[in-house]
Amino acid sequence: MDKVDETIESICDWIQVQIKESDGMYDGSVVPEMTKALAELVSARWLSVISENNLLENAEMLLNKRMTESLQKLNQHLHY
Repeated sequence: MDKVDETIESICDWIQVQIKESDGMYDGSVVPEMTKALAELVSARWLSVISENNLLENAEMLLNKRMTESLQKLNQHLHY
């Protein structure tokens, strides 16, 4: 899972650089797709951790809440 975690961190770093360099005025194609891919990867990683710890009860609800909050924050940065 170390490679997955490294990939998640790399994508996060890349998205942050793109947002900072573009001042929110990016071309609209790559950043949203990478954000979606990141969300899917984080979801899969998080679910694997929960499975390993036998904590599946309420996992989907908590995941959806956290993902929604994270995506809302990212959208705020993208629109400024």
